Amino acid sequence: MRNIVEDGGEDLSTFLLKQSTITQTKNTRVFYIVEPNLDAGRFFKIGIAGEKTGNSYARLRSYEITYGTNDEAGECNGVWIWFCGITKFNGNNSNDDGTANYVSSTQSQIHKVEVYLKAKYKREGLLSEERGKGNFRGSERIKGPDNNGIRPEAVIKEIKTITTMGGVRNYFQDTPNKIKKRRSRNVKPLRVFDKPSLPDNYEHIEYLWKLDDGTEKWFQGYVNNITKKYVTIAYPTQFGYNAKKVKQETKFFKQGVTWRKFKKKAAPKPPKPKPKPKPKPPKPPKPKRKAVYIRPQARASTVRQRLRKRKKTNI
Repeated sequence: MRNIVEDGGEDLSTFLLKQSTITQTKNTRVFYIVEPNLDAGRFFKIGIAGEKTGNSYARLRSYEITYGTNDEAGECNGVWIWFCGITKFNGNNSNDDGTANYVSSTQSQIHKVEVYLKAKYKREGLLSEERGKGNFRGSERIKGPDNNGIRPEAVIKEIKTITTMGGVRNYFQDTPNKIKKRRSRNVKPLRVFDKPSLPDNYEHIEYLWKLDDGTEKWFQGYVNNITKKYVTIAYPTQFGYNAKKVKQETKFFKQGVTWRKFKKKAAPKPPKPKPKPKPKPPKPPKPKRKAVYIRPQARASTVRQRLRKRKKTNI
């Protein structure tokens, strides 16, 4: 926790107008000690801001809005800030990756310091009022020196003492804690117990079922759901009860006694394929016959040739 207020304190309005204050209080958690001028010397207040949002500047600004500033008319306006210890805000778990970077508000340093100081000053009777009595204005108001109380400097000294003792392993430090991510409702239900004698979800099993005539028979089914009390098995309609899903008590599931894994029969090996016959070589083509041209006999063209031909036939 690092104090960003000057020694001896300063006016809250002046403190909030500084650019260094605006920059340093971004994304931080803050433990503060303020003293309204209305209660100067009688009461001062301790508190925390930004424990869940990281916006600590807005809480300090609310005191200025409530009590006004010193520039306004009147002697009781304004607030004096004695201490403003800042720590880094690591409470945004929207992007938490399950690592040790997340610090919840209850495990933050400012929360632990506030709880310790309230309990301490309650035992010592320094709180202005107790919760549930009279016009209760908050258990963070502490009696000042004009009211048989203590000065704000004593609280600052106590803070430095408890936050430095014990070194790194001091209780009054931010304690990182992991966020347990919730399982989506759409995800299949997981097993909530570890019993090796139980089957797995959606496993094909055989369960020993007692029939009405006192005989026992193994029936095949699929494990539909597993809880601490029951194992739901989806059976085919083979009992005669026309039941699709049957609940069996988990305590009766004993592997090898009341249930066993279904042994699938080995599929027969397919016959070896017959060797393909070798293709026959193609037959050689038949030789083509040569066409013989027979010249037609020339017809006698002249009269003498025709007469000569007739004489030869008549002889």
